[in-house]
Amino acid sequence: MCPPGLTDSPLATLRAALDLAMEFRAPQFETELTSLDRETSKLRGWLGGHGVAKPPQDASRAALRDFVRDRDLPTLKHATLASFGCTDPFDQMRHGLIADEELFPVFLDRVDDYRENPRALRLCYRGLLHAYFQYDVERGAPPPARDNWGRLRAYLGGRMSYIATPGFQPSWVGTLQGNTEVLGADPGAFYGSEIFQGRPERFEVVRAELPVTEASWLVWRVIVGQIDAATEAPDAEFRAAIPDLIRLVEKHSLAKNFGLARLLTRYRRCVGPTLHERLRDFAVETWGNPWLALNEAKWSVVSPDARMMVAEWLKLALMQKFFGLLAEDGLNDTRRLKFWKTYHQSIHAMYFALGETARRHPGPDFREVRKQMEGLQLTLTHSTSKNNAFIMCIGEHVIVEFGEKGNACFIFHKDRLPFALEGEVAGNSVALKHPRHVERLLHIDSGMGKWEDKFRTTLANVVRVGKPLAPPQTPRAVNTGPAANRGEVISPTRTASQKSELPGMREPQRPYMTQPMPTVTMEELKEFCTSNRLRWADFRPKGGNLWVYTKQPAGAVAERLKGWGFRFKNTIGWWRQ
Repeated sequence: MCPPGLTDSPLATLRAALDLAMEFRAPQFETELTSLDRETSKLRGWLGGHGVAKPPQDASRAALRDFVRDRDLPTLKHATLASFGCTDPFDQMRHGLIADEELFPVFLDRVDDYRENPRALRLCYRGLLHAYFQYDVERGAPPPARDNWGRLRAYLGGRMSYIATPGFQPSWVGTLQGNTEVLGADPGAFYGSEIFQGRPERFEVVRAELPVTEASWLVWRVIVGQIDAATEAPDAEFRAAIPDLIRLVEKHSLAKNFGLARLLTRYRRCVGPTLHERLRDFAVETWGNPWLALNEAKWSVVSPDARMMVAEWLKLALMQKFFGLLAEDGLNDTRRLKFWKTYHQSIHAMYFALGETARRHPGPDFREVRKQMEGLQLTLTHSTSKNNAFIMCIGEHVIVEFGEKGNACFIFHKDRLPFALEGEVAGNSVALKHPRHVERLLHIDSGMGKWEDKFRTTLANVVRVGKPLAPPQTPRAVNTGPAANRGEVISPTRTASQKSELPGMREPQRPYMTQPMPTVTMEELKEFCTSNRLRWADFRPKGGNLWVYTKQPAGAVAERLKGWGFRFKNTIGWWRQ
């Protein structure tokens, strides 16, 4: 797809001027056109002896004032000048003569008085055609102007055959007769589809021969037509056209918002709308970060799904930049990137506290990342100049990761956050490492497993996001009593020497349990806790108990837990073996 050249060619301007000059050359051998000779001579003298694409506006306004006063176009000069200016504002007519419900039809009737003289009509027709292409009826035109613009289009279509003459004929007349679509219901859709399919030649000829300037509504409608044609194409064809379409709308500020909205909406409908970096970057450059409130109005023109699609792309890009550029290990810090990428859909906001090096580095990569982080940047203080912090907001919690090695990961509850997510933030125990944290996690593997396993379990139990590793299976006791014949599964019993383990607390010794415990699967318990927004913890692999933390001793939740064999412990919650 190759979009048409959208700047006026000097050659086309010269050709238009010559055509108009030729119109003013009266044939000396046609004595019956002597009066027309006089009028064209006057016009030629008034125009300085050469043709122009459009007469000066002052002259057109004077002719329009005469028409409004007299309801007549007494000379060809009046008719031609008024035709060129019939859509321009003048005096009290803020929307031009075309917006006058009564006068504009009379004006067309007076122009039509010249229909028996093709060359005279052609001069007026050229002016009306110029007005038709320049007046954008879709941008704030009042209803009478819309009606009259439709009347103008019908008049131009109906009088096209009247402006053709034997012998010499300006080239624009032949171009118009070969491109009647410009006077059709939707010329933008026609030429836009032609261009999208790799056939831009017809519109290039229209641009060169007819008064279609850069400011014409037709240029805008052809851009829309190309986008429409692309969005109606199959997925593969549409994806391939995206770079060209972005380059097209980037050249035209009026097309940016509309074009971007259409591209994002269509891309969201693709089967498997995978990351498209060029579309992501163009969207963020045009409308800003999709999850910032200050950009809400700009992003409101697309669906929440399309907006979320770009937000997820941007999250991944920023995470990649942090662990690839702003972390101490740089490109080698792949474990943390890989881990946090699995949670990107749960992150509803993120911020970046940048140290002095990242804030001031002149390199292009740093300049680019600072631009992408616009609106998300904090200033990191009380830390090394090369350190940076990545702050993630997930649900009710805020998680802080640092760039330099040797720093733990801190988890805070958002309602007890010891720092603000704006301005400056200290990278020590005053703020990002404040003792008020609810968890402090180290990136250290141990004999019990990798640090990722520990992080994953903590995020599941504390932040309530993701799933922890399945706990080791404890062998169930075999019931040899009557229950065995009924096929019941009996939970294992425990001795009094086995005690629960909770931070800062021990469960008192309990007598040996001889009755079978009701059975509940971990999946059932997790789903129950998630739906009721309850925290839980399983200390059974360490000889402790299974806990659900709620201080409600009665109610629907309590009854369900009681039915599963849980017991209530005041001020803590419900437990069972």
